[in-house]
Amino acid sequence: MNLSLVGRIGAVILAGSTFLVACNNAGAADVQAPVKAPPVPAPLGAWSFEFSPYLWAAGIKGDVALGPMAPLVGVDVGFDTILKHLHMTFMGVFEARYEQWGLIADISYLSERVPATGPLGFVNAKLEDKTFFGTFAAAYRIVDQRTFWIDAVAGGRAWWRSDTLNITAPGPVGLSISRDKSWFDPIIGVRARTYATPQLFFQAYADVGGFGVGAKSDWQLAGLIGYDYNKTVTFFGGYRYLAVNYDRGGYVFDVALSGPVLGATFRF
Repeated sequence: MNLSLVGRIGAVILAGSTFLVACNNAGAADVQAPVKAPPVPAPLGAWSFEFSPYLWAAGIKGDVALGPMAPLVGVDVGFDTILKHLHMTFMGVFEARYEQWGLIADISYLSERVPATGPLGFVNAKLEDKTFFGTFAAAYRIVDQRTFWIDAVAGGRAWWRSDTLNITAPGPVGLSISRDKSWFDPIIGVRARTYATPQLFFQAYADVGGFGVGAKSDWQLAGLIGYDYNKTVTFFGGYRYLAVNYDRGGYVFDVALSGPVLGATFRF
């Protein structure tokens, strides 16, 4: 993996943590007599559970090749137009916590058909893909205050893709290629939350992985703003960026997915 990329991601994580600490300190100074505190964590020795369905309008940009004999094509669809290319999607996070420990499963499924551009004068290309990726990780709370917490995260991200590429060259010539591919990337990361008011919070997440085990690199950043409506329901929105570079045996998936996120968390 490129060392400069690791350095940049490390700098982003450090800067994000510093920003959250500063927000927490500022909020503590400004809010001297809050009406009520954020939701109280589950008591020690008790399990707690959360389910967070969400919608991620993820645009896609990058290069894809389905095998050594297949052409490399480029895709570039912004998040503002991705919905008209989307056939089906499901996204959600399930988390179970016990004392300082947490188990996280963040699952996304996308079925879409997006335009693509290829070499040698190919002017009409369509990439039909079904993509599943799930982040499965353990979290440990290294800082746990009433209005501010930080988790260290370690685990992996599983990928499965089923692609069909249809290319029409000038004239009657056409090409159709299909390929399935799956791999697994180890990841490490950090997430943190700080409350600006008793109900309003800011949350940041960052992870990095791949390390050549599966993909060359696999990393993401996310920033959220949330509102605790009550003890069992939270609404949130923000922005998420995920980049993966997989290149093995002629199969290339070197893309970035990015766009706004909107969802809700239900605690039970």
